[in-house]
Amino acid sequence: MLVCDWLYDLIFEKVERSWQICELSKRTQRWSYVLVEEYRTEIDGGSVLSRSWIRDKEGLREITLEEHCVHKRKMFEELLYPFILFSFRADSQRGLLLLNEAGDQTCGFGAVYRIEGYGEEASLEPETNWLV
Repeated sequence: MLVCDWLYDLIFEKVERSWQICELSKRTQRWSYVLVEEYRTEIDGGSVLSRSWIRDKEGLREITLEEHCVHKRKMFEELLYPFILFSFRADSQRGLLLLNEAGDQTCGFGAVYRIEGYGEEASLEPETNWLV
């Protein structure tokens, strides 16, 4: 799915919530930034990383896929990640947005949202009746 600017705005609002967790955990030296991943669905049904961003104290900025790989390798160095991993994929055929969030190797959070409306009127509503 081609993700429009208004949909990115809704997604990045969720990223900001993850960043707030990083801010609250400064004392623990756990998560110092959010690593954001956008996946696209291939014709064969698989997912491929298409874009990536970092949200840290300097703000949100897009990074190259090569830079992304450097950050992603840090996941395997310790049980607790130095970042919160925030991944998303838009499913245009069903009007859904799939989000995943993890801060360590033992647990994470996943959610599916229905994309309601368009443009400034759009919102993400929790979807409870889905099969991915």
